[in-house]
Amino acid sequence: MWKKLVLPAAVLALTAPAVPATARPPLPDTTDGGFLREAVAAANRHRAQHGVRPLALDPALTAYARKRAQELSRGAPGRLSTEGADQRLGEDLFWSSAGGERAPAAGAAQAVETWYAEARSYDWRKPGFSAATGDFTQLVWKASDRLGAARVSGTAGGRTETYVVFAFAPPGNVDGAFRENVLPRR
Repeated sequence: MWKKLVLPAAVLALTAPAVPATARPPLPDTTDGGFLREAVAAANRHRAQHGVRPLALDPALTAYARKRAQELSRGAPGRLSTEGADQRLGEDLFWSSAGGERAPAAGAAQAVETWYAEARSYDWRKPGFSAATGDFTQLVWKASDRLGAARVSGTAGGRTETYVVFAFAPPGNVDGAFRENVLPRR
């Protein structure tokens, strides 16, 4: 004889799969050769200003960045999170929203300039990690030598949204290694 089991809603909520309430289809991948060339050139221009070697484009890191950009685009607009990120890699994240369905997608250079602008807040007298400068320090991190980059963009809510992800290997922002990896501008 079978009995019907009735569970309280709280128990059901704990056992239900975690699907964000804001989940939406991912935005289309708009990574192309032009975007990748722009990404490498923009990143390496700033790295050269700090006397560190250029990054080489890595296809496996680019595939990872594509996956991450699509994951991020499924969430609430503009929500950038390291949740789900591969902790063995460094990562810089960017989001933009432009008015109108025909607005152009943001480019790699726009993302890089946003991250590099954090340099104004970096404390050169006390090198170390800060959430306010972590994108900048990863961008110019001396020990990082490979880059993957991706962009997804599309119309959502009548606006053009763009997510850009840069993945770095080896990762930067390592405690105790800032002085030798984040060099002053020459």
